[in-house]
Amino acid sequence: MIVIFMKTDYLAIDVGGTNIKYGILDHSGILLFNDKVPSNCHCLDEFYQILDKIIRLNLKRIKGIAVSVPGKVDVRTGTVYFGGALPFLNGATIKKILENKYHILVGVENDGKSAALAELWLRITK
Repeated sequence: MIVIFMKTDYLAIDVGGTNIKYGILDHSGILLFNDKVPSNCHCLDEFYQILDKIIRLNLKRIKGIAVSVPGKVDVRTGTVYFGGALPFLNGATIKKILENKYHILVGVENDGKSAALAELWLRITK
């Protein structure tokens, strides 16, 4: 018998100046798991190393990644400008880097807008 596991969940990552919080959500937005790691990074290489650890732990079960970051974000390209508390994020092409590395759909949005969009989505779906 062959068992096929379908990737049905999503990884949400919230990048902050103190911690990088992350969780696994199902298609209904129910939080299945969450954790956090210190965001004690000072450059893009360190930042991507932290994201890599989080993503690799969850890659087998997810079909998409949502990343919320401080600063202005071009959501079409997933590029961050003026990284707020994390100035090294300025110019970071998070969407492109993660999609090319993991071959999975990635969305990047400003952290404040992410929270507002999540609230709106929850109100509409309930």
